[in-house]
Amino acid sequence: MMTNDNTINENVINETNYNKESNKDIIKANARRGVIVIEIDNEERTFVMGKIKARFLKTAIEISEKFQKKSFESKDLDDFVSFFCECYNNQFTIDDVYDGIEAKNLLPLIGQTIAAITGKMGES
Repeated sequence: MMTNDNTINENVINETNYNKESNKDIIKANARRGVIVIEIDNEERTFVMGKIKARFLKTAIEISEKFQKKSFESKDLDDFVSFFCECYNNQFTIDDVYDGIEAKNLLPLIGQTIAAITGKMGES
């Protein structure tokens, strides 16, 4: 029996069990699934990554290379966050990310989103 993306996404959200006390491992696991939680207007909102465009793979590889070299500038961070927003179909803004994600979680979330993209591109 085939399921559609919405059913799969609803199942992922239901399995998430995210709360403010969640640890870093849960945040990473959710990002690998393509599910993130961002605080917007003092309310935590859950977002699910949409279909992955082939162009995302190219950008994910480029960002991954910069991550590995650990050599990027503040403009690069804006590019990373912009890409992060695109991966979630611009359901939130760059400002939402900067204002709604703790600093210590930003780069790990972007890294795990990249891992989700590269992992999903290999699935058949």
